Amino acid sequence: MLYMITFDGQPDYIEAENYAEAVKSWHEHMQRVEEGDWDSTEQPEQVVLVHDGPVIRGSVPASENLPDSATHDAPEKVADPNCRGEGFTKTLENALNCHSAETASDTPDFILAEFLVGCLDAFDRAVVARNRWYRFGGPNEQDP
Repeated sequence: MLYMITFDGQPDYIEAENYAEAVKSWHEHMQRVEEGDWDSTEQPEQVVLVHDGPVIRGSVPASENLPDSATHDAPEKVADPNCRGEGFTKTLENALNCHSAETASDTPDFILAEFLVGCLDAFDRAVVARNRWYRFGGPNEQDP
């Protein structure tokens, strides 16, 4: 999956399996780029799931015109950048524990928290697929 991570108005594109991995990779990248001047507690302004499939590597010459289908609306923001890192998972785990939400399934809180974060990541992919469907084809007028 391809994520766009924005910090100080500048976008970086990160290929990662999920939201948390993208933010983690971005932090590592920023630490290398900033050469020690990076505060590891900094969070991106925005994290957007841009594409949920494999990423094609290559380049297109600047002089080459792109097809109309290559231009589309900007991707929507799918989550607050502070939401789905380790802190979010731990907060979710604590909330599950405080409300004894694990009782019915007798499943440890951390497993339920990781499952729910995975559900959010899957929903993000579904939103991207839905947006792609409506933007590039979608249902025809005869569909209900």
